[in-house]
Amino acid sequence: MATPDRGQDLANLYLELKQGRFRPLYLLYGDEEFLISQALEAVQKATLKGIPADFNFNLYYGKDTDTQRILESANTLPMMAARRLVILKDAHEVKEAGLERLVKYAEKPSPSTVLIMAGGAMGTKKKLLAAVKKNGLVLELRPLYDRQLRPWIKGEVLRLGKTIGEDGIDILIDMVGDNLREIHSELIKVSIYIGTRERITLEDLQAIISDVSLDTVFEFTDAVGQRDIGRALLQLSKMLENDPNASAHRILAMLHRHFQQLYRVRTLLGEQLSTNEIAKRIGIRDNMIWKFEKELLPQAKKRSRIELMKALRMLYETNVALRSSRVPEELQLDALVMSLCR
Repeated sequence: MATPDRGQDLANLYLELKQGRFRPLYLLYGDEEFLISQALEAVQKATLKGIPADFNFNLYYGKDTDTQRILESANTLPMMAARRLVILKDAHEVKEAGLERLVKYAEKPSPSTVLIMAGGAMGTKKKLLAAVKKNGLVLELRPLYDRQLRPWIKGEVLRLGKTIGEDGIDILIDMVGDNLREIHSELIKVSIYIGTRERITLEDLQAIISDVSLDTVFEFTDAVGQRDIGRALLQLSKMLENDPNASAHRILAMLHRHFQQLYRVRTLLGEQLSTNEIAKRIGIRDNMIWKFEKELLPQAKKRSRIELMKALRMLYETNVALRSSRVPEELQLDALVMSLCR
Protein backbone atom coordinates (compact mmCIF):
# COMPACT_ATOMS: atom_id res chain seq x y z
CA MET A 1 0.00 0.00 0.00
CA ALA A 2 1.36 3.42 -0.97
CA THR A 3 2.44 6.01 1.53
CA PRO A 4 -0.02 8.86 2.29
CA ASP A 5 2.06 11.57 0.64
CA ARG A 6 2.07 9.72 -2.70
CA GLY A 7 -1.46 8.38 -2.50
CA GLN A 8 -2.71 5.22 -4.09
CA ASP A 9 -3.19 4.17 -7.66
CA LEU A 10 -5.92 6.01 -9.56
CA ALA A 11 -6.63 2.92 -11.67
CA ASN A 12 -7.46 0.95 -8.52
CA LEU A 13 -10.07 3.54 -7.57
CA TYR A 14 -11.90 3.17 -10.89
CA LEU A 15 -11.69 -0.61 -10.65
CA GLU A 16 -13.22 -0.61 -7.15
CA LEU A 17 -16.05 1.66 -8.30
CA LYS A 18 -16.73 -0.56 -11.30
CA GLN A 19 -16.97 -3.54 -8.95
CA GLY A 20 -19.38 -1.63 -6.68
CA ARG A 21 -16.95 -1.40 -3.78
CA PHE A 22 -16.92 1.83 -1.75
CA ARG A 23 -14.71 3.25 1.00
CA PRO A 24 -16.24 5.26 3.86
CA LEU A 25 -13.56 7.92 3.27
CA TYR A 26 -11.81 9.39 0.23
CA LEU A 27 -9.18 12.12 0.32
CA LEU A 28 -8.38 13.41 -3.17
CA TYR A 29 -5.76 16.14 -3.19
CA GLY A 30 -2.81 17.61 -5.07
CA ASP A 31 -1.83 19.98 -7.85
CA GLU A 32 -3.65 18.37 -10.79
CA GLU A 33 -7.11 19.84 -10.42
CA PHE A 34 -8.57 18.08 -13.46
CA LEU A 35 -7.62 14.58 -12.29
CA ILE A 36 -9.06 15.41 -8.86
CA SER A 37 -12.35 16.59 -10.40
CA GLN A 38 -12.51 13.45 -12.58
CA ALA A 39 -11.95 11.14 -9.62
CA LEU A 40 -14.46 13.07 -7.51
CA GLU A 41 -17.09 12.87 -10.24
CA ALA A 42 -16.50 9.13 -10.65
CA VAL A 43 -16.98 8.42 -6.93
CA GLN A 44 -20.02 10.70 -6.78
CA LYS A 45 -21.69 9.09 -9.78
CA ALA A 46 -21.03 5.54 -8.56
CA THR A 47 -22.14 6.29 -4.98
CA LEU A 48 -25.43 7.93 -5.98
CA LYS A 49 -26.35 5.38 -8.64
CA GLY A 50 -29.91 4.26 -7.90
CA ILE A 51 -30.11 6.39 -4.75
CA PRO A 52 -32.51 9.33 -4.14
CA ALA A 53 -29.89 12.12 -4.05
CA ASP A 54 -32.30 14.73 -2.64
CA PHE A 55 -32.29 12.92 0.70
CA ASN A 56 -28.79 11.45 0.71
CA PHE A 57 -26.36 14.02 -0.66
CA ASN A 58 -24.68 17.06 0.92
CA LEU A 59 -22.02 19.34 -0.56
CA TYR A 60 -19.82 21.65 1.54
CA TYR A 61 -16.79 23.90 1.04
CA GLY A 62 -13.85 23.95 3.45
CA LYS A 63 -13.49 27.71 3.77
CA ASP A 64 -17.16 28.51 4.36
CA THR A 65 -18.49 25.63 6.43
CA ASP A 66 -18.23 24.68 10.08
CA THR A 67 -16.99 21.08 10.08
CA GLN A 68 -19.55 20.29 12.76
CA ARG A 69 -22.27 20.59 10.08
CA ILE A 70 -20.29 18.32 7.76
CA LEU A 71 -19.94 15.65 10.42
CA GLU A 72 -23.61 15.88 11.40
CA SER A 73 -24.47 15.07 7.78
CA ALA A 74 -21.88 12.28 7.69
CA ASN A 75 -23.36 10.73 10.84
CA THR A 76 -26.95 10.90 9.56
CA LEU A 77 -28.40 7.58 8.43
CA PRO A 78 -29.32 7.32 4.74
CA MET A 79 -32.99 7.59 3.78
CA MET A 80 -34.46 4.82 1.60
CA ALA A 81 -30.94 3.92 0.48
CA ALA A 82 -27.94 1.78 1.41
CA ARG A 83 -25.65 4.78 1.83
CA ARG A 84 -25.42 8.56 1.72
CA LEU A 85 -22.80 10.82 0.17
CA VAL A 86 -21.12 13.85 1.70
CA ILE A 87 -18.61 15.91 -0.30
CA LEU A 88 -16.20 18.44 1.17
CA LYS A 89 -14.50 20.53 -1.52
CA ASP A 90 -11.49 22.78 -0.81
CA ALA A 91 -10.56 20.52 2.10
CA HIS A 92 -7.12 22.17 2.24
CA GLU A 93 -8.84 25.37 3.46
CA VAL A 94 -10.40 23.79 6.57
CA LYS A 95 -9.26 25.62 9.72
CA GLU A 96 -7.22 23.89 12.40
CA ALA A 97 -10.08 23.44 14.88
CA GLY A 98 -12.26 21.87 12.20
CA LEU A 99 -9.39 19.70 11.06
CA GLU A 100 -9.20 18.00 14.45
CA ARG A 101 -12.89 17.09 14.18
CA LEU A 102 -12.32 15.57 10.75
CA VAL A 103 -9.37 13.56 12.05
CA LYS A 104 -11.47 12.25 14.91
CA TYR A 105 -14.28 11.27 12.52
CA ALA A 106 -11.82 9.59 10.13
CA GLU A 107 -10.64 7.36 12.96
CA LYS A 108 -14.16 5.91 13.24
CA PRO A 109 -16.23 6.84 10.15
CA SER A 110 -19.89 6.00 9.66
CA PRO A 111 -20.17 2.74 7.70
CA SER A 112 -23.30 3.97 5.87
CA THR A 113 -21.73 7.21 4.58
CA VAL A 114 -19.22 7.93 1.83
CA LEU A 115 -17.33 11.10 2.74
CA ILE A 116 -15.18 12.57 -0.03
CA MET A 117 -12.71 15.31 0.82
CA ALA A 118 -11.08 17.03 -2.15
CA GLY A 119 -8.65 19.92 -2.37
CA GLY A 120 -5.22 21.24 -3.20
CA ALA A 121 -1.92 20.54 -1.49
CA MET A 122 -2.55 19.43 2.08
CA GLY A 123 0.67 20.88 3.48
CA THR A 124 0.80 20.25 7.22
CA LYS A 125 -2.41 18.22 7.39
CA LYS A 126 -0.49 14.97 7.93
CA LYS A 127 -2.78 13.76 10.73
CA LEU A 128 -5.77 13.84 8.39
CA LEU A 129 -3.85 11.98 5.68
CA ALA A 130 -2.83 9.26 8.12
CA ALA A 131 -6.33 8.92 9.63
CA VAL A 132 -8.04 8.67 6.24
CA LYS A 133 -5.48 6.19 4.93
CA LYS A 134 -6.24 3.89 7.86
CA ASN A 135 -9.95 3.59 7.02
CA GLY A 136 -10.29 4.87 3.46
CA LEU A 137 -8.43 5.91 0.33
CA VAL A 138 -5.84 8.68 0.07
CA LEU A 139 -5.05 9.74 -3.47
CA GLU A 140 -2.54 12.44 -4.35
CA LEU A 141 -2.93 13.63 -7.93
CA ARG A 142 0.02 15.43 -9.46
CA PRO A 143 0.61 16.74 -12.99
CA LEU A 144 1.51 13.89 -15.31
CA TYR A 145 5.06 13.30 -16.48
CA ASP A 146 5.63 13.28 -20.25
CA ARG A 147 5.80 9.48 -20.26
CA GLN A 148 2.40 9.31 -18.52
CA LEU A 149 0.59 11.71 -20.84
CA ARG A 150 0.23 9.43 -23.86
CA PRO A 151 -1.25 6.45 -21.90
CA TRP A 152 -3.65 8.89 -20.21
CA ILE A 153 -4.80 10.21 -23.60
CA LYS A 154 -5.32 6.65 -24.86
CA GLY A 155 -7.41 5.93 -21.77
CA GLU A 156 -9.56 9.02 -22.31
CA VAL A 157 -10.12 8.08 -25.96
CA LEU A 158 -11.12 4.52 -24.99
CA ARG A 159 -13.57 5.88 -22.40
CA LEU A 160 -15.22 7.81 -25.22
CA GLY A 161 -15.57 4.59 -27.20
CA LYS A 162 -13.08 5.74 -29.84
CA THR A 163 -9.58 4.87 -31.06
CA ILE A 164 -6.68 7.08 -32.09
CA GLY A 165 -3.30 6.41 -33.67
CA GLU A 166 0.10 7.39 -32.30
CA ASP A 167 0.34 10.12 -34.93
CA GLY A 168 -3.00 11.49 -33.72
CA ILE A 169 -1.70 11.66 -30.16
CA ASP A 170 1.41 13.46 -31.41
CA ILE A 171 -0.71 16.07 -33.15
CA LEU A 172 -3.04 16.44 -30.18
CA ILE A 173 -0.12 17.16 -27.84
CA ASP A 174 1.50 19.50 -30.37
CA MET A 175 -1.67 21.50 -30.90
CA VAL A 176 -3.15 21.49 -27.40
CA GLY A 177 -0.17 21.08 -25.07
CA ASP A 178 -0.20 19.10 -21.83
CA ASN A 179 -3.17 20.73 -20.09
CA LEU A 180 -5.38 17.74 -19.22
CA ARG A 181 -8.62 19.69 -19.06
CA GLU A 182 -8.01 21.20 -22.50
CA ILE A 183 -7.05 17.82 -23.99
CA HIS A 184 -10.18 16.24 -22.52
CA SER A 185 -12.34 19.08 -23.85
CA GLU A 186 -10.92 18.76 -27.36
CA LEU A 187 -11.41 14.98 -27.34
CA ILE A 188 -15.05 15.44 -26.35
CA LYS A 189 -15.54 17.86 -29.26
CA VAL A 190 -13.80 15.55 -31.73
CA SER A 191 -15.85 12.59 -30.47
CA ILE A 192 -19.09 14.50 -31.06
CA TYR A 193 -17.84 15.64 -34.46
CA ILE A 194 -17.15 12.12 -35.79
CA GLY A 195 -20.43 10.71 -34.43
CA THR A 196 -20.68 6.93 -34.63
CA ARG A 197 -17.37 6.55 -36.46
CA GLU A 198 -14.82 4.90 -34.19
CA ARG A 199 -11.43 6.12 -35.46
CA ILE A 200 -10.21 9.67 -34.77
CA THR A 201 -8.12 10.82 -37.73
CA LEU A 202 -5.62 13.63 -38.24
CA GLU A 203 -8.22 15.40 -40.40
CA ASP A 204 -10.74 15.24 -37.53
CA LEU A 205 -8.26 16.79 -35.12
CA GLN A 206 -7.37 19.48 -37.63
CA ALA A 207 -11.02 20.32 -38.27
CA ILE A 208 -11.92 20.70 -34.60
CA ILE A 209 -8.85 21.87 -32.72
CA SER A 210 -7.23 24.55 -34.83
CA ASP A 211 -7.68 26.99 -37.69
CA VAL A 212 -3.95 26.73 -38.38
CA SER A 213 -2.74 23.97 -40.71
CA LEU A 214 -0.60 21.19 -39.32
CA ASP A 215 2.04 22.25 -41.81
CA THR A 216 2.32 25.60 -39.99
CA VAL A 217 2.90 23.83 -36.66
CA PHE A 218 5.62 21.60 -38.12
CA GLU A 219 7.12 24.46 -40.10
CA PHE A 220 7.44 26.44 -36.88
CA THR A 221 9.16 23.78 -34.76
CA ASP A 222 11.33 22.76 -37.72
CA ALA A 223 12.42 26.37 -38.33
CA VAL A 224 13.36 26.85 -34.66
CA GLY A 225 15.23 23.55 -34.66
CA GLN A 226 17.18 24.64 -37.75
CA ARG A 227 17.93 28.08 -36.25
CA ASP A 228 16.07 29.80 -39.10
CA ILE A 229 15.01 32.97 -37.25
CA GLY A 230 13.10 34.57 -40.12
CA ARG A 231 11.00 31.50 -40.94
CA ALA A 232 10.42 30.72 -37.26
CA LEU A 233 9.12 34.23 -36.46
CA LEU A 234 6.93 34.19 -39.58
CA GLN A 235 5.29 30.88 -38.60
CA LEU A 236 4.89 32.07 -35.01
CA SER A 237 3.11 35.17 -36.28
CA LYS A 238 0.81 33.04 -38.45
CA MET A 239 -0.20 30.89 -35.49
CA LEU A 240 -0.87 33.83 -33.19
CA GLU A 241 -2.86 35.72 -35.82
CA ASN A 242 -4.93 32.89 -37.30
CA ASP A 243 -5.55 30.51 -34.43
CA PRO A 244 -7.57 31.76 -31.42
CA ASN A 245 -6.43 28.65 -29.51
CA ALA A 246 -2.71 29.22 -30.10
CA SER A 247 -1.90 30.34 -26.57
CA ALA A 248 1.66 30.96 -25.44
CA HIS A 249 1.53 27.85 -23.23
CA ARG A 250 0.48 25.66 -26.17
CA ILE A 251 3.31 27.02 -28.29
CA LEU A 252 5.75 26.36 -25.46
CA ALA A 253 4.44 22.79 -25.22
CA MET A 254 5.14 22.29 -28.96
CA LEU A 255 8.68 23.60 -28.59
CA HIS A 256 9.32 21.63 -25.42
CA ARG A 257 8.30 18.38 -27.10
CA HIS A 258 10.50 19.16 -30.12
CA PHE A 259 13.60 20.01 -28.09
CA GLN A 260 13.06 17.09 -25.76
CA GLN A 261 13.10 14.83 -28.83
CA LEU A 262 16.29 16.53 -30.05
CA TYR A 263 17.90 15.96 -26.64
CA ARG A 264 16.98 12.26 -26.69
CA VAL A 265 18.35 11.85 -30.22
CA ARG A 266 21.57 13.67 -29.29
CA THR A 267 21.99 11.36 -26.28
CA LEU A 268 21.35 8.22 -28.37
CA LEU A 269 23.85 9.38 -30.99
CA GLY A 270 26.52 9.01 -28.31
CA GLU A 271 25.65 5.31 -28.01
CA GLN A 272 26.73 4.60 -31.61
CA LEU A 273 23.28 3.30 -32.57
CA SER A 274 22.00 3.01 -36.13
CA THR A 275 19.56 5.59 -37.47
CA ASN A 276 16.77 3.01 -37.48
CA GLU A 277 17.45 2.05 -33.86
CA ILE A 278 17.48 5.69 -32.72
CA ALA A 279 14.21 6.34 -34.55
CA LYS A 280 12.67 3.27 -32.92
CA ARG A 281 13.84 4.32 -29.45
CA ILE A 282 12.10 7.70 -29.70
CA GLY A 283 8.88 6.27 -31.14
CA ILE A 284 9.24 7.06 -34.85
CA ARG A 285 7.19 4.70 -37.02
CA ASP A 286 8.92 2.80 -39.86
CA ASN A 287 7.12 4.73 -42.58
CA MET A 288 8.31 8.04 -41.10
CA ILE A 289 12.03 7.23 -40.70
CA TRP A 290 12.78 9.08 -43.95
CA LYS A 291 11.30 12.25 -42.41
CA PHE A 292 13.31 11.68 -39.22
CA GLU A 293 16.53 11.36 -41.26
CA LYS A 294 15.74 14.49 -43.25
CA GLU A 295 14.61 16.80 -40.43
CA LEU A 296 15.08 15.77 -36.80
CA LEU A 297 18.39 13.90 -37.05
CA PRO A 298 20.34 16.76 -38.74
CA GLN A 299 19.03 19.23 -36.16
CA ALA A 300 20.17 17.00 -33.30
CA LYS A 301 23.63 16.60 -34.84
CA LYS A 302 24.08 20.39 -35.05
CA ARG A 303 23.45 20.96 -31.32
CA SER A 304 25.40 19.61 -28.37
CA ARG A 305 23.70 18.09 -25.33
CA ILE A 306 24.71 21.18 -23.33
CA GLU A 307 23.06 23.46 -25.90
CA LEU A 308 19.90 21.40 -25.83
CA MET A 309 19.84 21.38 -22.02
CA LYS A 310 20.13 25.19 -22.12
CA ALA A 311 17.25 25.32 -24.61
CA LEU A 312 15.04 23.22 -22.32
CA ARG A 313 16.02 25.48 -19.45
CA MET A 314 15.01 28.56 -21.50
CA LEU A 315 11.64 26.98 -22.20
CA TYR A 316 11.11 26.33 -18.50
CA GLU A 317 12.09 29.88 -17.54
CA THR A 318 9.78 31.35 -20.17
CA ASN A 319 6.94 29.20 -18.88
CA VAL A 320 7.50 30.61 -15.39
CA ALA A 321 7.80 34.17 -16.72
CA LEU A 322 4.51 33.89 -18.61
CA ARG A 323 2.74 33.37 -15.30
CA SER A 324 4.40 36.25 -13.47
CA SER A 325 5.81 38.84 -15.90
CA ARG A 326 3.85 41.84 -17.18
CA VAL A 327 5.70 41.69 -20.49
CA PRO A 328 3.22 40.83 -23.31
CA GLU A 329 3.20 37.14 -24.23
CA GLU A 330 4.02 37.80 -27.90
CA LEU A 331 7.18 39.71 -26.96
CA GLN A 332 8.27 36.92 -24.62
CA LEU A 333 7.71 34.33 -27.35
CA ASP A 334 9.60 36.40 -29.92
CA ALA A 335 12.54 36.74 -27.53
CA LEU A 336 12.47 33.01 -26.78
CA VAL A 337 12.43 32.03 -30.46
CA MET A 338 15.34 34.35 -31.24
CA SER A 339 17.34 32.90 -28.33
CA LEU A 340 16.63 29.32 -29.42
CA CYS A 341 17.70 30.12 -32.99
CA ARG A 342 21.08 31.58 -32.04
